[in-house]
Parts: sequence; C-alpha cells; structure tokens
Amino acid sequence: MGEMRAERYMVISSDGHAGPRPEVYREYLDPQFRDEFDVQHATRMRALAEAGKRLEMAAESLKWAEDKAWGLAGAWDSDRRLEVLDADGVAAEILFVDGLTEQNSPPFGGDLGLMPAGAVPELQWAGARAHNRWLSEFVAMAPERRLGLALVPPFWGIDDAVQEIEWARKNGLGGIMLPHLWMNQDPYHHPKYEPLWAACEDNEM
Repeated sequence: MGEMRAERYMVISSDGHAGPRPEVYREYLDPQFRDEFDVQHATRMRALAEAGKRLEMAAESLKWAEDKAWGLAGAWDSDRRLEVLDADGVAAEILFVDGLTEQNSPPFGGDLGLMPAGAVPELQWAGARAHNRWLSEFVAMAPERRLGLALVPPFWGIDDAVQEIEWARKNGLGGIMLPHLWMNQDPYHHPKYEPLWAACEDNEM
C-alpha cells in the first residue's frame, strides 16, 4: 500500500459573532446620545432579567452560561477569542453583530433585526455606528484573522448608508450587514438601493 498522506485544510468560520459588554457601547456613541443610552440600557437590563426569570429553562440557561463563560468572553476579549479559535483549529472568521450572550446587541435596536415601526432613525443609526466603531477596533487587533461586517440600515437614508460603507472600508471592515425587511418595505433589489450596491462594489465590500 502507498504511504498515507495527511491532508491539511484551512478552516474559516463564516458565522462568528462579536460585540462588547452592553455598558461599553456608551463610549462608542456620539455624546448627544449617551443620556438616552443610560435610560434605555437600564430598562433593557431589567427586562432581560425579568424575561430570564419567566423562562422554564432559566436555571439550565444560567448554568450553561456559567459553564461557557470563559469562551463567551471571546465576544469582546480579543486574546480570549484567539485562544478559542486556536483550540478549535479555526484560522479566520467573518464577524456578525451580537456576542451570543443575549446582551451584546447594539443600543437603540440598531442591529440585524432592526424594526422600523415606531423607530427613531437617528437613534438606530447611532446604535449601528457605535457597533461599527467598536468592531473596527476589534478587527484591528487581529486583522489577518477577522473580517468584520458593518451594520448599515439603508432605509433611513441612502446617502447616509453610502457614507457609512465608505467609512467602514477606510476603517478596516470588509463587508456590510443589512437589517431584515419588515412589513411593506421596498425590497433590497428596488432601484432606490442602487447607490448602496454601487458603493459596495466600489469599495470591494
């Protein structure tokens, strides 16, 4: 029999998640939004605590979080994340929003599930930009192993979306993440979004 040869594969995760501890988002917000953040953050933490008490699996969920706490901290701790990747044999990853701890979403609902009904566009943009600023710094700590996706809510203004794409590219992010569409919103293939797709193409995002 011929000699067996070990094949080597490069493993790249296409579904990584990262986000800072919720209180850290405050420093990444523009100053005029920080008072509102303080109010909403306190309300949100209370709501999450109450929801946790009502869950049938609350005790099991708490134990799971405690058992996984070391690895879950990799959502915001760069060195810890690299240790986890090395242990799993993962060479690089694409980073989406949220850190899988149920608390790492950007403030003001500015994340993937961003809902337009009753929303304040200025606040949702502020939340998205805060995440993008944090993510830019996080990616820069290990740029050869991280490709970060900027949050861009385009239905609040195409010009703002194009500017955010250009900012993201200049600041080390490699792609964008668009929110879900709800109710009767125009689909992303609508002609009004052409400047957005052109900006992605121009910036190789």
